[in-house]
Amino acid sequence: MGLFSGALWWAGNGLIALVMYRGRKAALVGKYPYFYSYVASVAGSQLIQIYLSVGHYDQAFQKLAWWILEFVTAVVGFGVTWEIYRHVLCPFGGVRRMARAVLASLFGAVVGRTAIELAGRKLRDVFPTSIVLEQNLRAVQALLLVAILGLIVHYGLPIGHNLWALLTGYSFYVGANIVSLTVTSRWHREMWAIWAVLPQIEYCITLIVWCVGMWAYFPNPMPDRALECDYEHVSAQTARAFGRLRTHLTHSWRI
Repeated sequence: MGLFSGALWWAGNGLIALVMYRGRKAALVGKYPYFYSYVASVAGSQLIQIYLSVGHYDQAFQKLAWWILEFVTAVVGFGVTWEIYRHVLCPFGGVRRMARAVLASLFGAVVGRTAIELAGRKLRDVFPTSIVLEQNLRAVQALLLVAILGLIVHYGLPIGHNLWALLTGYSFYVGANIVSLTVTSRWHREMWAIWAVLPQIEYCITLIVWCVGMWAYFPNPMPDRALECDYEHVSAQTARAFGRLRTHLTHSWRI
């Protein structure tokens, strides 16, 4: 570990501890449980990596463990995306239920496909497959974050300081992480020494945004019902369309 990389590592751990401390101090953990579960999983991952490095495990094992931990935190990180959706769409019950179903379906599809690919493979094949899973999860999250940002801009949804910090910090991290994963998966051996430090820089910037934005609790302002009205209008039209289709099929069957 180089001097600069080591400094980033310690800075990142300090920022994680500060985010957790302020979350508990400002009573934010109960209000944003998925987000703080993700931060706690990252902290646990760091502790495991420290244990592995102190235990003098061989480099191949540490590398495999590192990617497995990255995979676990990427899976838990999907909860941050849902945390953002949950709070933005809190006043809109119908839209929130639809969003929850869509997010659960996408998450299940990505993880299910990876589980099928991993079935029957040897342990050494976990490394490339975990990279692909993390890339897919980050890509899906990037699309979902763009979608929620589009809803916020289109409907002028007011959101509080906490939620802006979550959205800004995590969007930056997901976007930068996609670039890093793409580069390291294609030129891993040749470029690892250069690109390995990028995730540390990305995460430190993200943690700084979260430290500032999650220092105290800021509730979300109440929006108008334009989004919910549009959802109810589309739902009513869909229900009528299915009703006409059912009537048509029933009539055709009787004939």
